[in-house]
Formats: sequence, C-alpha cells, structure tokens
Amino acid sequence: MLSALVFLGGRHRAEPGYSGDPDGRLFQQLMESPRIHALIERLTASDNDWIAQAAKLAARGPRDRPLY
Repeated sequence: MLSALVFLGGRHRAEPGYSGDPDGRLFQQLMESPRIHALIERLTASDNDWIAQAAKLAARGPRDRPLY
C-alpha cells in the first residue's frame, strides 16, 4: 500500500497525447478514478503515520507535489 501511495504522490510525465511513459499513463488512469480518490482520502486518516503522510501527498494536486 505504501509503495502505491508513493507512486500516486509523485510526479509523472502524463501530458495528453504523450504515450512514451507507461508509468505516466497508469498514473493518469488512476488519478482520474473517483474510487482511487476516495481510497486516498480515507487513508489520510490512517493510524499508520507513514500511510497517512503518503496519502496526504497523493491527495495533493500535481503542481503541489515535490520533484525528486
């Protein structure tokens, strides 16, 4: 779960029409899902601090996510 949240909390090359990055395409599909948004929101209140912090990062908009 933590690795999935880290993936969703990162930045990916997912501009419309760009198909060269499979991670970017997957990221775009997941972030367009209302179900994923609901799961992330629920996890922001997790008792596990690492999960809660990763979910809070994933809940941010793409421009608010740190670049690594």
